[in-house]
Amino acid sequence: MAVACPFLDETDVLVTGGTGLGGSAVVRHLLDAAPGVRVRVPHRGEDGAFLDDPRVTYVRADLTDPDAARAVADGCRTAVLAAARTGGAADMTARPWEQARHAVALDMAAFEALAAHDVERLVYVSTATVYADDAGALSEDDLDLNRDPAPAHFGIAWAKRYGESLARLWRRTTGHPCCVLRLANIYGPHARFDPQRSNFVAALVRKAVERQDPFVIWGAPEVSRDILHVDDFARAVVALLGREHWRDLETDADARQGALVLNIGAGRTVTVGEVAAWACRAAGHAPGRIVHQGQAPTTLGHRRLDCGRAERLLGWRAEISPEDGIGRTVAWWRDNQRTWTR
Repeated sequence: MAVACPFLDETDVLVTGGTGLGGSAVVRHLLDAAPGVRVRVPHRGEDGAFLDDPRVTYVRADLTDPDAARAVADGCRTAVLAAARTGGAADMTARPWEQARHAVALDMAAFEALAAHDVERLVYVSTATVYADDAGALSEDDLDLNRDPAPAHFGIAWAKRYGESLARLWRRTTGHPCCVLRLANIYGPHARFDPQRSNFVAALVRKAVERQDPFVIWGAPEVSRDILHVDDFARAVVALLGREHWRDLETDADARQGALVLNIGAGRTVTVGEVAAWACRAAGHAPGRIVHQGQAPTTLGHRRLDCGRAERLLGWRAEISPEDGIGRTVAWWRDNQRTWTR
């Protein structure tokens, strides 16, 4: 369902990560929702999802540099912080320090810049990895900072926990509304398909389109994940931005903590085996041999996000089924694999 954001017309919105998977989808949906909006997208000069639209200004900037972050935020009324150094289980295993260091540096510079320019409201994109290593449906109240996150996510999860704390500090310092979105595994067009850095969905899509045989799957086929198509994620962000007043969404607990927190996911799980089967079916690939590498890098076994709060407050829920979303992703990668280098 389309959401209109007329009060964003003639205003400047900062979207960090706006050339990547999640941020580029937010930009596209925001342009549809507010025809008069102006969107500012910082980038590092790498290939990305650049739109040919006069309402979007792309600014080359290193957002870990506080001076660059302040310059790019100047004049923006609303900010969506969606920049992240993403990667799959292999990347987190091989380079955990890189992800954590980059996340902290980004967030420190960004929040300082937003406070300096008195940005009026903020969406901070966090991750479901901040939760402890629990199975089942996780609600926003299940975050226990006295317990560590899962070992596979230890570095990036603690970095994002710190980022959420900075979001609360920003709210308490400026008095402006802030919403933290804890995000499930997102996938879709403009993901990282580099085998060394992709998450499991993009990795399986690439293998299916390349018709790899044997077809190697990292981890056991029954491992299940909450996965969300990137367009559903972008709809959630725009549904939030479409609410002119956020404080009427907050409970007393939110106000005390300093931020509204919402889980954003499909609210259901699919197995790795199902994702592999859907990818192969969409690609027309019937591998003669499927190999599950049990010792390959993997993360959590079985859990999902309880997204009932986002549905109650925003009227949002995931609309794209996993099978349909995987099919769309296969089609996009098949058409763009020669030009998309990430």
